[in-house]
Amino acid sequence: MEMSTAKLLIFSLSFIACFPVNETAICTYNVCSFHDPCKNGGTCKPNSECKAACICPPEVDGKHCQHRKSPKRCTNECTPDTCHNHGNCTFDTESCNMECKCESGYTGKKCNHEMCDAMVCVHGSCKKINNVRSKCQCDDGWIGETCNIGCTRNCLHGECFLHRGEEICACEGHYKPDSNCTEEEIPPTTVEEWDKRYLGFLAIPLLLSFVLAVSVYVMWRYRFTFILKIIYTFQNYEDHDGKEYDAFISFRSATSDEYWVFNTLFPTLENEMGFKLCVHFRDFLVGETICNNIINAVEKSRRTILILSPDYVISEWTRMEYQVAHQEMLKKRQKIIPIIFRDISIQELDKNLSYILKSITYLEWPGTSEQDSPKLSKFWEKLRLTMPKKREMLIEDDKNTQKDRATTVV
Repeated sequence: MEMSTAKLLIFSLSFIACFPVNETAICTYNVCSFHDPCKNGGTCKPNSECKAACICPPEVDGKHCQHRKSPKRCTNECTPDTCHNHGNCTFDTESCNMECKCESGYTGKKCNHEMCDAMVCVHGSCKKINNVRSKCQCDDGWIGETCNIGCTRNCLHGECFLHRGEEICACEGHYKPDSNCTEEEIPPTTVEEWDKRYLGFLAIPLLLSFVLAVSVYVMWRYRFTFILKIIYTFQNYEDHDGKEYDAFISFRSATSDEYWVFNTLFPTLENEMGFKLCVHFRDFLVGETICNNIINAVEKSRRTILILSPDYVISEWTRMEYQVAHQEMLKKRQKIIPIIFRDISIQELDKNLSYILKSITYLEWPGTSEQDSPKLSKFWEKLRLTMPKKREMLIEDDKNTQKDRATTVV
């Protein structure tokens, strides 16, 4: 009896020893997104210790898949046309790898991109837009102006960006961020879902609603000032909606754009019209990341004003600003006011900004010359009517009107 008990105890201990206490580790981040040590087609995957481990193809082995199991002859892949722009093709017979050595001024796997002066793209290649401007074209899984920020979430109809350390999709059009931009916000409906008995009653109201919607859209598209005034008259007050700012101004910190915002737009809206604005140089929190400052500014504002210029459309940070504003617009929590400050090229716009300009009527800055004076007055009036309607401002306007009348009588 004692012998059987001892055997049972030994068997139980050996059985327990076969299973590790912590078989699956929960890693706080994917180490493979920062450094992939695998070679020769190996796949990087975190192991139980959250370290990078390589899963090798059948023909190679080694810790980093660096050894081929059996020597084989390699086919030289170099041809006269392999490397572009006079690049020199070299082939390593041991590793069976082809490499293009580019001439000065060119970069890329096959020397097919012009190198940009004084601009380094960490995980991507630099692309010249024209003789003055250039931008980084990032590899998959990388974002940022210099492609130095890892963001591996696969957004089918959108782009990946980081929000407080979490990878989030900024989707195009009506696609949902939670579905990796694969599902649309508006669910499709079919005739079968409706009871046929009610179709006759719904036909006339639907037709009238459609005609009314088209009429409103056409009038809004051409933005007649008296139409804006009618809409403004019946618009709800927005004083107590929980928002801290009336508008967040999104602009590129270039010389002419920043000068115009600081000396013209900002003092006119805030000092003369009485709106409370959120701007980079005054309201961004010191010590907070730029990403979080942008998101907080958009979420706390009733409007987002986009100051569009050639410098604006190529900036990574301004792109994030209008993408976050676009998401807030889809949630019906905010409106976007695009202002074309300087002429922009349609070819340089990404899908998100192109969608915004097609779906929202934008304002154009007419300039400050004497011949543009009537246009300038209309510009400020249209901008005022698209800003939030506030009860406090109307009360203040009434007080000023009464003071003016009293002064006139005296």
